[in-house]
Amino acid sequence: MKKNRLIALLLLLSILFSLVILPVHATDATAEETEESETVTEESAEDAEEATEDSTTQEEPAEDEFSVDAGAAMLIELNSDTIVYALNPDIKIYPASLTKIMTVMLALELCQDVTEEVTVTQTALEGLDPDGVSAALEPGEVIPLEELLYCMMLPSANDACNVVAEHLCGSVDGFVERMNQKAAELGCTGTHFANPDGLHDENHYTTARDLSIITRAAMQNELFCTMMSTSVHTVPATNMSSERVIYTTNYLMSTAINPDYYYEKAEGVKTGYTSKAGRCLISTAKQGDFHYLSIVTGCATIHTEDGPIIYDSFVQTKKLLEHGLNNFRFTTVISQLVPIAQVPVTEASVDSVVIAPSTDVTALLPADCDESKLETVYSLNSGESLQAPLTTDQEVGTITVYYNGAPIATSTLHPITDVERHVIEYAAKNIGAQLVKYLGLIILLVVILLIVALIIRNNRIRRRRAAARRKKAAAQRQRQNRE
Repeated sequence: MKKNRLIALLLLLSILFSLVILPVHATDATAEETEESETVTEESAEDAEEATEDSTTQEEPAEDEFSVDAGAAMLIELNSDTIVYALNPDIKIYPASLTKIMTVMLALELCQDVTEEVTVTQTALEGLDPDGVSAALEPGEVIPLEELLYCMMLPSANDACNVVAEHLCGSVDGFVERMNQKAAELGCTGTHFANPDGLHDENHYTTARDLSIITRAAMQNELFCTMMSTSVHTVPATNMSSERVIYTTNYLMSTAINPDYYYEKAEGVKTGYTSKAGRCLISTAKQGDFHYLSIVTGCATIHTEDGPIIYDSFVQTKKLLEHGLNNFRFTTVISQLVPIAQVPVTEASVDSVVIAPSTDVTALLPADCDESKLETVYSLNSGESLQAPLTTDQEVGTITVYYNGAPIATSTLHPITDVERHVIEYAAKNIGAQLVKYLGLIILLVVILLIVALIIRNNRIRRRRAAARRKKAAAQRQRQNRE
């Protein structure tokens, strides 16, 4: 009995040991796997965030010899989405009539048909600055929506803004609310509109960076691009007006009003001015593979003693655009034809495989850049080695190129040859992994089997001993009976 109790106790302890050890091992393994996954995720998130902020918005290398005279300014190469120059891109500024870029974009989005007729109301014309730019609209005048948009974009007519806003949203305030909603949808973080025309209001502000976001969104609309690049337009006669010939206020595009600032490479986009905002201008220029968007705000109006007044927004914009067109070049910094590394492969019939970029990638760099400052860094999705099988179209990692410490280009990596799995090695590894995975259970089963065998053996011994005792007792009884 004591032995049976001892065996039962051993069995109970073995089971309890297994129940404790197995979950602990499983929990430890899961914890390690989770921790590793979280680490990779955090690193990937940081890399993605850095790529989002830096690779596509590369700040211009410091150049003491170049600057523009503005409150805030930006120069962006649109084909590569590269910020070439930035001056105070996130400070609060007043946009003046640059506001009308949002107004026209939103109107094009909300209207059902740009040819729809709009009736000018008295309420839409109330509260306008009498000294502000106007298209001379009259209450009761019927005019196509598209013509009102031309009046906004070219001469920067404020009355046209209110008429369109009321027509599309029932009130100017309702339209302004949609403007702020649209800005938030686009990702603008420093913008708030108080009106659709840009007349000064302390609660009407933005940033140069937000203006770049709004302008690029507007330029996705074909009609907007047509309007912004139009220098002169004829508004057909209406029921209350003869035809109107309107001209752009962007003197870079036209010699009709002021030929002093004409720049043959310029297209659009919009001017703006109030005494608080200063001279503002957003413009674009194309040349070869380059497509630049420039933004200047807070520029001066310079009164000279002997010459004409200088509108410095045009001067600074031309300076910005020429800087981009003349001082930068596209350089192939990642090539499919240039292998990156030879990396180890597990469970394969070969020890290693060569990896290369999936695509060619060009980056915008200073024309006189020192290419020795280009640094290439790669990482594998699976750590320090790859696992077979592999195919040439399989993404196995990423490569990032840095210039002056800032990421400027990235691409995925792939093997240049297929790699088959080594069947025997794979099977052996998996069998071993399964054995390790279930080692605790196997040990438990072995212990249980040993204990069961001991119990069976002890039971047999007990039965034999009991039988021997019974036999001995029977023999004694027989002897006693004979006596």
